[in-house]
Amino acid sequence: MMKKYRLIPIALLMALCLVFNTTALGEMEVYINPTNGYQISYPSSWQIVNRETIDAIFTLVKSGIVSGVDGSFITQYAEQIEQMDTVMFITPDFDTPTITYEDVGMSLTPRLFQMIVCPQIITQYKTMFGGLEVLDPGSIITIGDKEFVFQSMATTVMGETMQVDAYYYVHGKVLYSMAFTAGDPNTQEVLASFVPGA
Repeated sequence: MMKKYRLIPIALLMALCLVFNTTALGEMEVYINPTNGYQISYPSSWQIVNRETIDAIFTLVKSGIVSGVDGSFITQYAEQIEQMDTVMFITPDFDTPTITYEDVGMSLTPRLFQMIVCPQIITQYKTMFGGLEVLDPGSIITIGDKEFVFQSMATTVMGETMQVDAYYYVHGKVLYSMAFTAGDPNTQEVLASFVPGA
């Protein structure tokens, strides 16, 4: 049976191999991003991880002690992420849902993102993770009143198989990347609460 895991954007959590156990959605809090104004509801049992901790995780992965990951590619990936506004949560089960805000410099639609960007993301992750299995290369789905582009991938890192789901929301020239454990029962409700920044 495939264990369920989750990662930061997608790459980091694949590298960390954090075991996921299902936790039901309980009382909700609202996170409002202080820089870019987007907001999302999340279970009150989740904690927000500070940027220093996120950077420390990248340092660990870049050190090369995580088998199954191309460390040189992770270094390049980490440099990209350092330029983005990223928030990571940690659940009581040590899952780490993440949201990344990025100004991509041009207006996108879900269809354009699906056609142009999704294949690039797959290529990036195939370079990073040997044996990557693409379960969904990029589907447009509706959650609440918003269209997301959905991708699902699986790989083996440090001898453990993991499957992760990523949801992308385009809003003008802004791209929101949200990564959750595959099959996480909180995902739909959390995503339905998402409100992009102005």
